[in-house]
Amino acid sequence: MRVALCLLSAFALALLLAGCGSGGADRPVPRRVAYPRVEAYDSVYVGVPQSVRVNVEVNASAEVSVPRDSGGIVWIDVRYPRYNAVLHLTLGEASGEALGRMARNREERFARDTEGMRVSVTEVGNGFADVRIGRGRGLTVTPLHLMATDGATFFLSGALELNGTPSSVEETLPVVDAVYDDLVHLGRTLRRL
Repeated sequence: MRVALCLLSAFALALLLAGCGSGGADRPVPRRVAYPRVEAYDSVYVGVPQSVRVNVEVNASAEVSVPRDSGGIVWIDVRYPRYNAVLHLTLGEASGEALGRMARNREERFARDTEGMRVSVTEVGNGFADVRIGRGRGLTVTPLHLMATDGATFFLSGALELNGTPSSVEETLPVVDAVYDDLVHLGRTLRRL
C-alpha cells in the first residue's frame, strides 16, 4: 500500500511539474492585473501651419492648437484624444546667451521631472538641427521631453503631459512609445522653412 501511495504521489508530482514547464516562448502567461490596450494612431504626419519659421510635423490624428503666440515665441499644444495626453511645444527665436539659457532651462526641467528615474536620451540627427529626446523610465506625468536647436537662431522644446496620474509604468508605456515615435519623426523632419 505504501509503495502504491509513493508511486501515486510521484506521478501527481510529475504531472504538476510537466504543467509548470515553459512549453516554449509562444505560450502566453496571464497577468494578475491587465491594463486596457491603447491602439496607437497611424504613422501619418502633417506640418503645423502655426510654426511659420520651422517645419514641425506632428501626428495627423492629433488636434493642434496655439494657446499663445507673442513676440517671437509660439506655444503649440498637440492633443492626443485617444491617449488622454498633450504634447506642449514652445518654438522660440533666440541667439547667443539667450539660446543657451533656453537650453539650460529645458535640461533643468527634464532633470526635475525625472528625478530618481532611469533616463535615456536619444539624439536625432537631420543635418539642420541638434535634436534630443529625453525619456524618463519611471512613474511620471511628463515622461518625454524634446529639445532642438540649430545653435544659432531657434529653439524648439516640449514635454508630453499625461492627463491624470498613471498608476504604473506599464499602463502608460504604449502611449509613451507612440509619442516617442512621433517625436523621432518630428526630429528627423525638422528644418527651416
